[in-house]
Amino acid sequence: MKLHIGWTALFVGALCGSTANLFANDSYIAGYTTAELHFQYHLANTRVKVKNGVVTIFAQPAKAEQKRIVARLEHVTGVRDVVFAAPAPQAATTLQATTEPAARRRSVAVTAAGGPGTGGPAATTPVVAEPVSAGAASAGELPPGPLPASPKYWHRVRAPYAFGLDLNRHRRHLYRMPTGFLPPGQLFTPLLADPKWPGFSAAYANYAPYHPGGLNAVVQVALGGTVPLYRGNLGHHWQWETGLFATDYAYFNTNAQNVDLQNNDYQVGGYTAVRHKNLSFLVRFFHQSSHLGDGYIVNNLGTTQDVSVFSYEQLSGFVSLDFFHRWFRVYTGGGYFFDTNPYDLGKIIFQYGAEFHGPAMARFHDLYVSPVAGIDFKNWAETHYSTDISARAGIQLDNGTISSPRLQFLLEFYHGHSPFGQFYTHVIQFVGIGMHLQY
Repeated sequence: MKLHIGWTALFVGALCGSTANLFANDSYIAGYTTAELHFQYHLANTRVKVKNGVVTIFAQPAKAEQKRIVARLEHVTGVRDVVFAAPAPQAATTLQATTEPAARRRSVAVTAAGGPGTGGPAATTPVVAEPVSAGAASAGELPPGPLPASPKYWHRVRAPYAFGLDLNRHRRHLYRMPTGFLPPGQLFTPLLADPKWPGFSAAYANYAPYHPGGLNAVVQVALGGTVPLYRGNLGHHWQWETGLFATDYAYFNTNAQNVDLQNNDYQVGGYTAVRHKNLSFLVRFFHQSSHLGDGYIVNNLGTTQDVSVFSYEQLSGFVSLDFFHRWFRVYTGGGYFFDTNPYDLGKIIFQYGAEFHGPAMARFHDLYVSPVAGIDFKNWAETHYSTDISARAGIQLDNGTISSPRLQFLLEFYHGHSPFGQFYTHVIQFVGIGMHLQY
């Protein structure tokens, strides 16, 4: 993980000289300022104009609010000054991205009255957007009016790429996610390196010579995921979510003649998550039961008489913090076991870790490719609080929005007690490669 982050830091540092003008781009400053005014200060109908680093905001908020806005924007590279001007009257609202060709006209649907957070009625009227002059585009001027619901609009106002590296990708990850029943995405982002986090995955692992049972080549699969049932708003930048999750974790001995199933772990439960900007919380309750595979029973036990039952319920909670435009993340949490079988199973477990979600290195239409890495630690009372380590690094494919499904191709490393059911007493180590899908 250190090598991965170090490589990315060196690469970004090498680009700093070449991308100095990137952050000073007036169109980028205009887009960033408009997003801040809309989501941070709820000035949804504010026109913004940027020319040579001078930001003109066509609004007259209170003096105290103006000071807060200036203090927030003056830290943006390329901003030379912030000016407030009286808003000009608008008969109708139009929407035109600064990067549209000057001669292009297209019909768009805009909100003529009301809009998110205004409390007024909303009406959708088809209008023809007038072409934006080259001077206005270069000055970074954005039209007034509420922002469209789709975050894909920000693909056209964020800073351009530098040698294929989208340095501004995470700035468009806005705070609020879609609400209602069965919403997309998750408020609490799945833990990248946790080997028992709900989702779809398939991985090949090489255990030798660190498996007490003599396993060598192993295929590990997970079939399941998390389903948010409902998401709502709690207040200023607060959201909550509740849902269900279920996953079957299994692994197979590929050296056996029939690719024998060794073990199945079934997890099913529910959760509640709360998020405030970059701080998120998760509380979940689930049941797990473990079942030895037929191949393991036949080859190692020869009978079902010695097969023991392993199951438990667990209540756990996590807190997670994203920072530096969500490039980095740290989290911590713990859980309590009860109704355990065997009855004397250790009751307390701690978990913590860190992740890196880098900027997009390439884009193919709406497909973004970015580097990711994570490390996860667990300490369980049953194993005398020894540290189990799981690390993963690779690339992630998504559509560039915060609620996008994520397809990850990862190199994996694990050292510690086996995370698979009844084999928790086995100290193992493996390296592997896997594909993981979170949605």
